Amino acid sequence: MQLILPSEVRHEINPSSPLYNISPRQLRQENFEIVVVLEGIVEGTGSTTQIMTSYKAAEIINGFKFVNLLELVHNKICINLSRFNTLVKSEEYPQDTSISDLGSDSTET
Repeated sequence: MQLILPSEVRHEINPSSPLYNISPRQLRQENFEIVVVLEGIVEGTGSTTQIMTSYKAAEIINGFKFVNLLELVHNKICINLSRFNTLVKSEEYPQDTSISDLGSDSTET
């Protein structure tokens, strides 16, 4: 995958996902950590780079999603960093419901 523009990487929550049957209440009671690693090569130098972060159960906020940082300004795609870490309520995923309870085939978070 070549990341020329900011890209969105998602984990699809479907019946094979370990998060599929877990409700937000159960999630808060569990002791786990999700580790995310993004590794790549800087095209101009050939150097490898790696970014890693993790999320503990208490840091996962159900029923919300990050706002889109990309906007079109004078026919150019810009990143609005003032909205970084801004959350909005998600209509797709109610706060106290597991994905399996929604009866959906798959949902992404």
